[in-house]
Amino acid sequence: MRMGARTARSRMVLGIASAGLLLTVAACSGTGGSATSHGDPGAVVSGGGQTSGGQGTGGQVPGGNSAAAPGAGAGTGNGASTGTGASTDQGTHPGSAPTSTPGTTPATTPGPPPGTSPGADPGRNPGTYPGSDGGTDAKKAPRFAPGGVDPSISREAESGTGTGGKTIALTIDDGPDPRYTPQMLDILKQHNAKATFCMLGPAAKAHPDLVKRVVAEGHRLCNHSMSHNVRQSDRSADYNRHEITEADRLIREAAGPGAKVWYYRAPGGDFTPWIREMAVENGLRPLGWNVDPGDWKREGADKILASLEQQIRPGRVVLVHDGGGDRSQSVTALKGLLEHLDAEGYTYSFPKS
Repeated sequence: MRMGARTARSRMVLGIASAGLLLTVAACSGTGGSATSHGDPGAVVSGGGQTSGGQGTGGQVPGGNSAAAPGAGAGTGNGASTGTGASTDQGTHPGSAPTSTPGTTPATTPGPPPGTSPGADPGRNPGTYPGSDGGTDAKKAPRFAPGGVDPSISREAESGTGTGGKTIALTIDDGPDPRYTPQMLDILKQHNAKATFCMLGPAAKAHPDLVKRVVAEGHRLCNHSMSHNVRQSDRSADYNRHEITEADRLIREAAGPGAKVWYYRAPGGDFTPWIREMAVENGLRPLGWNVDPGDWKREGADKILASLEQQIRPGRVVLVHDGGGDRSQSVTALKGLLEHLDAEGYTYSFPKS
């Protein structure tokens, strides 16, 4: 009988201990309202009944809102229930804005700065013209315009001019300038030579008399942009359109009715496919060069002339300057060059258009 009483007492103690263990496990598990992070399964949150043994998973609010329902038993600490069940975690990722509306998806990744494309450098839009609206100006290989203008860069003189096969195309940049352009025109006239004058829009507007003289004496006109920005391809499509179309308008107005602008020379040779296509769409052949004496550095007329003579070959396109600064050395070098070319039997043509 005594042994039976002891056995019954032991069973009673064991039952009480088991019930207490179950209550403890329930409190630690947070089964009444665990919170989870939006879009990031398994993320550690601050109010989901987390314990050293694992995160609570029960009682998540339908629709994805991480705040547990009041009284659901969710904890705010490491598994210790406060009795209110309200979780303080909003289920957000570091740096993102919290979301509190059930069923919505929070923005977990900050968007790109205004005016840029995702993943792009500021101001550049891969797949489109820089600064464009992202759809209408997609980059593509330049194509022939309806008028048949070749989009490739012209770097060769037209053949068939003069009596021999030794032709050269002279191009003169950055004017017109009343200090140097008239002198170069006089030298060209003395040698019965023709040249292409690559003009800046504002200079043409300022000196329409020189533009008209260039045309009247049988030379060709070339659009050399408005502002001579050698990094214009870093700018927007609208900027580049203005550089080409506005300069074209000013040069044509200065030249007078019926005058033709034949080419577009990008400052510094900054020709991207889409800039070339803009030129072609305006009826202008992109114009390059392959003889550059660096006369703009003003290292002396003799050095400029020596560089020109060293680089000259039949069919090449020569670059010198009549604007953009003091071009007195360029004037002297041009005179020496034409004397040399005459003596070598060269004739003068224009770049292929």
